[in-house]
Amino acid sequence: MLGEGTSFQAWQDALERRELGQNPLKSIDPIHKHTRKTLYQRDVKGHTGCVNALEFSTDENYLLSGGDDCRVFLWNAHDLLLTQDPKPCKIMDTYHTSNIFSVDISTDGKVGFSAGNDRMFYAHDLESGSGVYSLIGGGSFHRVDAHPTSDNICVATNEDGRFHIVDIRAKEQTAYNVKCCAYSAVYNPQHPELLLIATRKKGMTIRDIRKPEDDMITFNDGTHNRTKKATFARWSPNGESAAAVISGAGLVYCNVYSEKMIGLYDPDYVNSCTMKSCEFIGEDYILCGSDKWDIYAWKIPKNQQDVTEVAEAVKLEGHRSIVNHIRYSSANNLIASSGVEKVIKCWSPYEMPKSYRDPVRREMSDPFAMNGDFFEHDIDSVEEDLATLAQFDQYLRQAMSSAGTSLDDSSDDDELDSRSLGDILRFAVFRFNQYDDLVDEFFTDEEYANDVQTSASSSDNEEVQEMPAD
Repeated sequence: MLGEGTSFQAWQDALERRELGQNPLKSIDPIHKHTRKTLYQRDVKGHTGCVNALEFSTDENYLLSGGDDCRVFLWNAHDLLLTQDPKPCKIMDTYHTSNIFSVDISTDGKVGFSAGNDRMFYAHDLESGSGVYSLIGGGSFHRVDAHPTSDNICVATNEDGRFHIVDIRAKEQTAYNVKCCAYSAVYNPQHPELLLIATRKKGMTIRDIRKPEDDMITFNDGTHNRTKKATFARWSPNGESAAAVISGAGLVYCNVYSEKMIGLYDPDYVNSCTMKSCEFIGEDYILCGSDKWDIYAWKIPKNQQDVTEVAEAVKLEGHRSIVNHIRYSSANNLIASSGVEKVIKCWSPYEMPKSYRDPVRREMSDPFAMNGDFFEHDIDSVEEDLATLAQFDQYLRQAMSSAGTSLDDSSDDDELDSRSLGDILRFAVFRFNQYDDLVDEFFTDEEYANDVQTSASSSDNEEVQEMPAD
């Protein structure tokens, strides 16, 4: 259980004791009723656009980030907690030419992976910052996940309906068809031969990498596919459970061994404007961002036998626009979150430099009060971009209007009703969702699959590029 916060000096003392093999850090309990008051938060600046991707290294000493400014940043996790104005310890030399959607770090912590809207997958030497490998995909890359035991291997999902097993030592790569748009694929942390895949039409499935063309497990509760329209899926730390983020709805928690499925909802939760990821804190809690600017935290019941849903979550308030990504470091008891804003927000039970516990909530922008000057962007600034925030406010208004629901511009928590909001609007750069909806109307899964080469090495739409020498 959290206390009332701890001093900055206590943070330093705690980290020193941790280096001596002790574990003095408090555990984060996001479900505690006083969480919003007891968790300190701070805003880390560095990116000049939306931050779309976050990932801690295996040893949790570093955080990799990427976003709309097309750059990949490496941060020291201790700097995020202790430094007055944290700066990236390394900015990768290779830039993307469009939005970065996903990043990850190899198990040995030496290589960073990034991929995104420009159809490019890159591997970066984290010590020097130089590029060491690149791959062109058939479409935008959605997610990258590093292999939990092999330093040179990762899996990358692409809008072309395939997931790619990438070995940065090899010149040719293999891609496997999933018969529909794959949004994410992640290795089981304990059994890396198992891949957890999220797709729009089939929902969440598990495949054995030794037989990658076929689903080994699908998650149906006997009546319907509750994981359909899954845009992200993640294993729990012990690899025995999984959670899927469902577009236009809440989340679904699945115990793989008991086949128990639990819906995670909240009357105020909204997820229709952007692509989001979720995160486990231990085996007990699941966190996910919301279009309502808050982080929602659900507690997984210990006794799950008669439980079909958890209908209420605790909110972490502080973001000033939509929250897309959350990652947790157990070694540092640190939550990192990001989204439409340019900042990486850090949450801790310990006081940090420039941290606070009583955030000021921004009011939604008034579309009738905006003029041309309001939409001017300073693309080189790390400061808050009101024009971008207003743009996403308008996306949300359009979604609510399409749903036939009014939107109150006040900051009251009851301003949105997620129960009436369907899968209406997604972030503009994710144009593939609009295309996928059209594909559904005219093609079956089999017809779509026939148009995608199965188990193919590098093809006309996919090629490995040699990185230039320094």
